[in-house]
Amino acid sequence: MGNGGSKGRRITRLVLFHLPQSWRSCHLSCLSKSQREVKDGVDWTCPHCPKVEENLKEQHELGKCLSFIISQEKNHLSELKKKPSQEISRYYDFFVFRHYDLKMLVKDCEDFAFSSVQEFEGKLKLMIHNYAIVFGRKHRLTKLAQQLYDECGHELEELHLCQNCFFLSNEKPVDDWFCRPCEPPHQVVWAKQKGFEYWPAKVIRVKDNRIDVRFFGKHHP
Repeated sequence: MGNGGSKGRRITRLVLFHLPQSWRSCHLSCLSKSQREVKDGVDWTCPHCPKVEENLKEQHELGKCLSFIISQEKNHLSELKKKPSQEISRYYDFFVFRHYDLKMLVKDCEDFAFSSVQEFEGKLKLMIHNYAIVFGRKHRLTKLAQQLYDECGHELEELHLCQNCFFLSNEKPVDDWFCRPCEPPHQVVWAKQKGFEYWPAKVIRVKDNRIDVRFFGKHHP
């Protein structure tokens, strides 16, 4: 690595991505002039790693939110935590290409394996599909898998409205978590419900001239 004058140092050899999980390397010919230069005393950062770090951060936050959702369901749906035994269905493996159960879903959430809500929903639908193929739509296991999907659906809708609000409402890292601004921030308004006075609230959704709000106060949603 040689000196590059007042603008800083210029990288004159092959440089590795600075993220531990990165296995690629950068050739000089692949970097622009500005990407090769770094300030003295500052570690070089490849142009791709900040995007990767941001994606990993978002995936980590999503995983926590999905863990909140599934943790509420896993206790009363214990029958979905394991593969059906041979006594229940001798031909399960013949009909099902890829088994998936609630225990595996919980682990994937804890491991931050999902990069989108759609992936999570896809796994729920896979469980319904597998049970329906083997046992039929009216079987108890199929109905339990459908129940899991329906119950998660409401929480996923809340998550879709605002991931920041959803995470803070479950994590509650500080007492005034409800007052912390989200990204992007919500509009703050005076709102009123029948039988109550006007009260400050933040707008969560506007749809068909109807406004969905969450009120400030001691009893947060």
